[in-house]
Parts: sequence; C-alpha cells; structure tokens
Amino acid sequence: MSLNILLVTPPYHTGIIEVTGKWPPLSLVYLAGHLRAGGFQVKIYDAMSLDHDINDVRRVISEENPDLIMIGAFTPSINAAVEVLKTAKDVNPNMITCLGGIHATFHCRELLEDLPGVIDYVVRGEGEQTALELAQAVSDGVTPDHVRGLAWLADGSVVMTPERGFASDMDSLIPAWDLLDWDLYKYNVTGRKLALVGLSRGCLHSCSFCSQHLFWQGTYRTRTPEDFVTELEMLHRNYGVGMFMMADEFATCEREVWERVLDLLISKGLDIHISLETRADAVVRDSDILNKYRKAGVIHIYVGVETVHQKILDVFGKELTVDISRRAIDLLNRHDIVTECSFIIGNPDDTEEDIEKTLHTALDFAPDLAHFLLLTPWPYTEIYDQVREYIVENDYSKYHFVHPVIKPARLEIPRLWSALINCFRVFYLNKVQQLVLMDDGFKKDYMLKSVRIMHTHFFVNNFGKSTISMPAEMGDIIDSIIGLIKEEGKMVNHLETVRLSEELDADIVEFIRQGLDNYDEEKFNLLALREFRIQYMASPVYREYCENQERTPENVRHWSEIPAIPTSAFKEHAITSFPLKDAELALLTSGTTDPGMRGKIYRDKSSLDMILEANKMITKSLLFPDVERIRILLLVPSPKVVPAMAMAFGLEQMKNEFGTEDSMYFITPNGFETEALTEALREAEESGTPVAVVGATSGFVHFFNRCSEKGLTFRLPEGSRICDGGGYQGTFGNCSRDDFYARCQEFLGVSPQMCINTLGMSESGTNYFDNTIRNFFNGVVETDRCKVGLPWTRTIVVGPRTGQRLPKGEIGLIRHYDLTNRATVLAVQTDNIGYETEDGFEIIGRAQGKLLGFGLEPTSVKDWILSGHNEAHGAVGTHPMTGHGHPTIGNGYPTAGHGLSGQGCSSSTAEMLESAHGAPCSTVADGMMSAHGAPCSTVADGMMLAHGAPCSTVADGMMKSRGEL
Repeated sequence: MSLNILLVTPPYHTGIIEVTGKWPPLSLVYLAGHLRAGGFQVKIYDAMSLDHDINDVRRVISEENPDLIMIGAFTPSINAAVEVLKTAKDVNPNMITCLGGIHATFHCRELLEDLPGVIDYVVRGEGEQTALELAQAVSDGVTPDHVRGLAWLADGSVVMTPERGFASDMDSLIPAWDLLDWDLYKYNVTGRKLALVGLSRGCLHSCSFCSQHLFWQGTYRTRTPEDFVTELEMLHRNYGVGMFMMADEFATCEREVWERVLDLLISKGLDIHISLETRADAVVRDSDILNKYRKAGVIHIYVGVETVHQKILDVFGKELTVDISRRAIDLLNRHDIVTECSFIIGNPDDTEEDIEKTLHTALDFAPDLAHFLLLTPWPYTEIYDQVREYIVENDYSKYHFVHPVIKPARLEIPRLWSALINCFRVFYLNKVQQLVLMDDGFKKDYMLKSVRIMHTHFFVNNFGKSTISMPAEMGDIIDSIIGLIKEEGKMVNHLETVRLSEELDADIVEFIRQGLDNYDEEKFNLLALREFRIQYMASPVYREYCENQERTPENVRHWSEIPAIPTSAFKEHAITSFPLKDAELALLTSGTTDPGMRGKIYRDKSSLDMILEANKMITKSLLFPDVERIRILLLVPSPKVVPAMAMAFGLEQMKNEFGTEDSMYFITPNGFETEALTEALREAEESGTPVAVVGATSGFVHFFNRCSEKGLTFRLPEGSRICDGGGYQGTFGNCSRDDFYARCQEFLGVSPQMCINTLGMSESGTNYFDNTIRNFFNGVVETDRCKVGLPWTRTIVVGPRTGQRLPKGEIGLIRHYDLTNRATVLAVQTDNIGYETEDGFEIIGRAQGKLLGFGLEPTSVKDWILSGHNEAHGAVGTHPMTGHGHPTIGNGYPTAGHGLSGQGCSSSTAEMLESAHGAPCSTVADGMMSAHGAPCSTVADGMMLAHGAPCSTVADGMMKSRGEL
C-alpha cells in the first residue's frame, strides 16, 4: 500500500534553544526527501517551531491521521517525543510509530522495554536509508528483519538488526526544502529568513562530554563544495533565505574543502550571512584566510572553549590549550566576526572560586557572546560514567545545560545556581557597557540586538522554563543600558534619558525602602554601574573627567572603580545627568551659601523625591526612632532666608516631617536669637516636654559660649536630643568632640547617648547620622560613635597621595558613593578627613582650602550668626575679619603652628597633614562648621596668605599624584 507519513518535531521548549530564532528541522528535510523519492506521501509537522503544545499535536495528528509517524529527538527532548508517540497511539492505535535520533540510538533497548505498545520501531544511527526501507517494509506488510539499523520489540524481547554503514556519497542526500512553511523560519537578530544546512557529518575528535563522535563513530564525511554552495544559492534565490546556520559539528575540519567553499561563495557575491561552529585550533590554522570568511558572509562563529582550566580541558579530551582558545577569539574579533563561546561550570571538583575564575577569564577572553553551561553528562557519553556518583537529576527534559544535573562535591545546588546566574549577569552587564562605546557598524548593531533578544527571551522571561528565575533587575539594567542607544547605535535624546533616569530612580527607591539593614552588595553594585552609565553618557564634564582617568563604563566593573569627582568641581561646572530646564531645586555648593557665589547642585523632581524619601527614613531611624513628632529648635536660618543652603533645605524637610507646629528657627538675618532660644528651652524644662535641638555645630558652640558667660544651664526633659551638623573647631573657639558632648550635658542636661552629629553636603544627597540614639533605643551595648553606613551608599577613606582605599582605622580623605546622587554624579571626593570603622565611618576634620583652578571664598552658617553679633563686628553681612582672639590678615601674619591659641590644626591632624603637605595645613583650624561644609575662616584665610599662595589641600595632593591636576 502507499503510506501517508507524518514527520514531527517534538514540542519541546526551554526558552533557551529558541532564543536566536526558528530554523528548519534539517534531519526531517532529508528524511522527507528520501521517503518522497521512494514514492511515499510525506508531510513535515514542525510542532516546535509552531510553538505547539501536546494538545495542538493531538489535533494535527487527528486531522492528518497518517499511517506512519516518525519523530527524532535528542536527550532533552526525548520525553516530549515519547509523549507525541503516546498521543498518536491514543488517536489511532493502528498508527505505526517510529523514533530516531541520538538518544534513541543509544537507548533503544531501554525505551522499547519501558514503553511497550508506544514505540513500534527505533531507527538507529544515520536515518535516511533506514527510514526509507522501513517504510517500504511496512507498506509491503513484511517484518523488516532485512533492514539494517532498526530495533523493535517482539514477544517482549528487543530485536536489533545489524548496524547500517554510513552513506559514502554525501552529495546523494535528497532534501525536501519545498515541504517547509518558510514563513516560520527567521533569525531573530537580523530578521532574515533562516535555514539550517550541513556541509559535513561527524568529527574526528573524541571529547568525553560529546555525543557526536559516538553517533558518527569517529568518522568525518563532507559534501563537495560545489554541491553545498549550489544548495545555498538555490535557497537564497528560491526561498529568500538570507541567514544560514551550519549544523556541522566541525564545519571547517578540512581546510581545502572549506577554503573552496569560501572562494565559491565570494565569487557568487550572494547577500547572505553564515553562522557556524568550529574549533579554536582551526581558527588559528586559518588565520591567513580569515578575511575570506568575512567576504563569503561568515558573520558569527561559535568556538567551543568549554573551560579555562587546562586540567579540565585535558579531562574533556579537547586536545586544545587555553591559550589557543584565547588566540582564536582575538583573531575573530579582529576580523569583525561575532564570536560566541561556551564555558562549562559545575564540574565535580568545582568550587565557587573555580567558577569565579572561569567568569573572569571569560571576561578576559572577551568573546562577544558567552554561554555558561552546567556540565550535563548525557547518559551514553564517556563522561557519564565518570560523574555518575554526582548525578542528582534524572529528568532528561532538564538536561539542557542550564539546570544542575550533577552536584559538585564542594558546592551546594543553590550556590551553583547562584554562581551560574552571576556568570551571565556579570558578563552581559559588562558587555552592554562595552557596546555603548563601540564604533557604529554592523557588529555593534548585531550585538545590541542579540543582547536585547537574550535579555527578553532568556534572562527575564524564564532563564529556562521550570529552571531558574533570573533576578528581575538583570533585565531592567540591560534594558536601561541598551535604551541609551538607538537602533543605529547612537545616543538617545534628553527625553529618553529622563525616562531611563526615572526608571533607575524607581529601582533605587525600591532598594532604599528595603530598610537600613538590607546591606545587599550585589544589588548596590548593579545599581551603581547602571547609574554610572547614565551619568557618563549624559554629562560631558563628567565624561571628560572619567576619560582622563581612563575609567569608563567599558572597563569599570565595580562601584569602587567609578571615578569620584572633587566637590570643588561643582563650583566651576554645572554637572548634571538631566536637562537643566527640568531642575526642581538648585542648592549652592558646600560652603557657598552666598547667592553671589558660583557653584550649584541641581536636582530634578525624580531624584529630589528619592532623596527626600531616603533622608526621611534615615532621620526616623537614627534621630527619631521613638517619636512620631517632637518640637524641633533649629539653629540654622530658614530656607526662606537662604533658599540655596543645603542644610537649611534639609532641616526644613525634617521640621515638616517630624516637627510639631511650634518648631522654630533661631538664626535670622539679625543673627542668633539667643534670648528666644533661652525662652524655648526654659519652656521645655517647665512643661516636661522633650525637644530636639538641631543645627550647625557653630551655632551650638556660640550658644554654649553665651551660656558660660551668663551662667545659664538647662535640664531638658528625658527624651530630648541634640543633633549638630559640622565640626568642632572654628570661629567660636575650639572644642573636641568629647568637650562638645560634655557641654551638651553641662548646659542642656542631655547625655551624650542622646546626642548625634550629622554629616550632610549639597554635593551628596544622603545625610549621615551617628549611631548612638538608634543603639540606645535598640538596647545595643555602648560602642564607639560613628556615622552609620547606609545600604544605598558606600563611604570609603582614601590615601591623600595614592587615592587608593585605606584599611579601616587609617586616616585619609572621605569619598562617598551615593545612589541618591543620580542627578549629579554617584561618586564624590570630599576634602573631609576621617577613617572607616566596622559599621560606617567617622569624620575628624576638614582639609579645607581652594583647589587649583577654583577661586571661590564662601561663607557659612557662622557668618549668619556673626552678622548680628556686634561684640566685635560692624554692619550686617560683613565677613568676620577680627575678634575672638584672631589677628587681622596682613603683613606679618603668623604661619600655622606659632602658638596662637584657638587656631590652626589640632596636633594629631596637623601631623597627619604635614606629611602630605610638607608643612602644617592651615585650613583645618576652621573644621566642619555645618552639615553642608564650612568655608575657610578668617584664621584659615590669613594662614593661606601666609603661605604666599593658596594652601594646597590634601585633595590637591591626591589629585596631583594621580595626574589629575
């Protein structure tokens, strides 16, 4: 009889192998060609490419009702293939079912015995002739005992006919390309129609993890170049195929054959693209003809690197060296060919350190695309027996290389999964950063689209269905970075930048909302790199600064490598990551509260909302953990008076969020309203209602001086607290940190544990508070006072000469990395002096002075106090020049260290700075005067003049040592 035959692909989907596109089932095309040539009616049903499920398969089989159904499978798809054959028997028990492919070839006995009545025949090995002779036997109604390469179940026993030899003439293969629905097959990256084609079969190498050399029994056969190229030309002209993916295990094995293919393709001038797989040593072998590859249309080559560990390569039997793989990738990259590599991890002896080494070597090799695959021993390979004791997964559908099949001896499965995800995350975040800076052209466009597709269909959606969930932020980050580039690889407009910035802000806010104890280093690093990317692209000033240091998103992989811009730079430039027309707020730079001075920090609405939310959380947790609202007595001017002062703006927000209606300011254009403050403190004493006294350190020191002069003391109610912003040396006299808290207790009756210092600056969005009040209410045993490290910030201390991070406890310059700084720059280098602690950092002074190139002399909170203080000063607004024991500036002004009381550096700080300057720095004398920083006082101004030139600060020294000034 004449049979109707249906050839089917298994409806197997992982979200992995379909990422790049949909390609024709080449094996079925050849089977169909031979069967049709034998006189049979044949149809190809590509259930996989149609995205059909088993219910769709049932419907199609019912409609077609073939006499014989054939399906092929490899190990991961074997379960789906068996399900199709079960369905076929359900539809029609008389339907003849046939299974072929690699897995069935080696496991035919197991399949037939375990599934009686489901699989009628198994085709073993090369299938075209065997399938044709089987169909003829079925059509003739005879038992196929004479057909080589078959297996079936008879009377409960498996019958296996002798093996069939391989076809000697590869040009005799008969494809049935016309049976395909060509609208199905497309390469997602370029949008071209896609065909899977083959020049050869087999491989002469014997890698222990590979099935191909087993299936083809160590043979290698090739078509003639003329026959192969003629087929490609026909598919291009007749079916519009523009992308050819070669199915060969080793397409370039025979150089003469392969070079002839290239020459023929070049001569025909076809507008086609070719993707293929080959070995690294073959690439190096062909280094002299790689130019032909590209001319012939080869745009994408997969090189099986497998591992960066030579000992594992040897175990795998790759017969390669790691160096050969590196050279091959470099050669292909130089010839503008997209390189793709695989790196196998999860070997039985692997540790997290081994996997980390693989990742970093992959980054060093720099292929365009990388696949980090888990060692997956298919059950008929040599390596299967070697690792059998480590196998923990027996569901073959999960043998797709991104599901842990074996458990390494020293690595738990969750950690293996995490390591796998991290490899993909780090590699592709690094890759998309490089793409932004790549020259426009075909490769850049190809890579951008490739990474976007991988992100959309692989990373975000399902990193392998029923396998692993990739962290959501991975996709968000890739989308945002790629979003910085148009399809043709150019920068987006300002509106798009704003959109991306707002998306980043939303992610940062979500991160902030997880609380002060959510110290997630990995997520911080992801957000920081993402922020750096936007700021680098959006700010020409910052971009030039980074490039001068040779630090760009292309080579920066960790937040600590992001260039920190000096605070002084803000006085010279408007540094923003958004269009200035969208500015919601402008604050004068630290120490620049005179509106006539240059230097502003701009915030757009999105970033400002983020900053306000973050600081509200900090303030609640560290200053007001026990109260909802409290009367706040503010020792700063109102922002109505100084709208551009960062400290005034911040404390106004504090007053609005946590202050009662009777909260008030005590520094006005007329100076410090000490009588009003005295009255408010007495009122608190008498009513027993606690208050919070908050303001600039200079205001407290001034008030304590007045209390001492007038013999005033207060005993504020329990629950009262002090929060000062600034330092302890300056115009109103020096006092140490301990002295300051002693005075808080002496004059206000507030114990040190209810006193905190805060550091804030307009150049950085986050305020930093001491840990004492929070510790007190949490019952923490008394610890050293320090500024609390916050999850969305990192504060480090760097050496003044090297700019490199110092060990905890060593004194240097403070550098902030703050995610709330999205509107400006993430990393800010201050001229504050301090040291890192276990839980945060501490500030001890300020290396203050003018950076070269910036000539601004600011004023501070203390000047508002002094403007109305007539004991030694004249008109309102006059910059303080003399008084309080400070000599006037002029000829003969003494240099620092000449024994003037109340001036100069403290001894320990002076010694530290002297080593950096070669002489004591004069500018520390004025200390940290406010939360946003303080200017040089009269003393400091005079001492700078005594130097004969502006005093070079520690920051200058650091920058000079790095060639930045």
